Amino acid sequence: MKSVGIITVHRLPNWGSAMQGYALQHVIANLGYNCECIDYIYPNEWHIKRGSWIPGKVTLKSRILRFFGLKPPTLNELIDQFVCNEVRTSRRYSSFKALHTIPPIYDIYVSGSDQIWNWKTMCADPSYMLDFAPEDKKRIAYSSSFSVDNIPEKYEELYKKNLSRYSAISVREKNGSVLVRKLLGREAPVVLDPTLLLPKETWNKLSEKAHWKKRMPSKFILCYLLDYTYNPRPAMAALLYNLQKEYNYPVVLLGRDFKEFDGNVWHMKKSQGIGVYEFLWFVKNAAVFVTSSFHGTAFAVNMGTPFISMIEKRDQSDDRICSFLKSVKLENHIVTITDDKYDNLFERASFDEHAVTEILNKKRQASLTFLKNALDLEI
Repeated sequence: MKSVGIITVHRLPNWGSAMQGYALQHVIANLGYNCECIDYIYPNEWHIKRGSWIPGKVTLKSRILRFFGLKPPTLNELIDQFVCNEVRTSRRYSSFKALHTIPPIYDIYVSGSDQIWNWKTMCADPSYMLDFAPEDKKRIAYSSSFSVDNIPEKYEELYKKNLSRYSAISVREKNGSVLVRKLLGREAPVVLDPTLLLPKETWNKLSEKAHWKKRMPSKFILCYLLDYTYNPRPAMAALLYNLQKEYNYPVVLLGRDFKEFDGNVWHMKKSQGIGVYEFLWFVKNAAVFVTSSFHGTAFAVNMGTPFISMIEKRDQSDDRICSFLKSVKLENHIVTITDDKYDNLFERASFDEHAVTEILNKKRQASLTFLKNALDLEI
């Protein structure tokens, strides 16, 4: 049995990042490979020196309170628990130097999904372009994302040098395909995010492990807001007010404080023990899901949950949500922060799950065919 090592960002304090790592490792293992995620920690000192975000520190007091069950675990701790329970990993590499000094050895190396080739957030870390892999080993990329539409001139040679060593490259968005063509003069097909390779039944089964015990409303509007690249808050607040008028359900907020919205709301902070299993439970049980997250959008579609996806603008360089929704003929679910009004939301949120599942199944087959062929390809 051949061995496969995947490099991705599976331990970020982000539900989607953890689940895409789980999904790709799960799928490749089911194809008959001895597969694990390379446990390379991001961000580490190498990234922080180059301007990456710095993860928050857990105080001794917080550790003691959590040890005695007096305070819920952090999202980082819940993600680590999920990875420990569900994802097969290598030994941990906590630094750039550690990974490059004694790198893990596999028959095949895979650059996985998420924004691993985003020069802004990842500081153009060549580790995610498999620069540490032995020269004679196969390199492939599955659903890797640049999440930008250009590479600065100072990084072009780095990207060209490392990506030219891949025997097969696929990307998650159309912008990525354009960039690969520009950098290397070769085609890179757009494939599904790894989470979409698995059917809703797989995610529903994982959602049954949710430990959330607080009584929830029987019907609710779910909101998962990401705001690290632009400010969707005023527009999202207006959208939620209109949704509450149409649905008359309370809003369940996942994540950060949202002071701009003061309607009927249940605020589920990440610090309240909302891990991967709980996130899946909320998406599965929501009457309608409103999000500015790519993975939030992907899970709504895959799990058949009515949804609205908010983006900054329709021609933005980060085309993750638009590219995906256009591919499954659900672009009418997109709203922007500059839209004049948000109306007919009930109709816009609903979709024909059977028709979309048929499209997804065809795309799953095409994506799996690429992955199988890339893994089998002789170099």
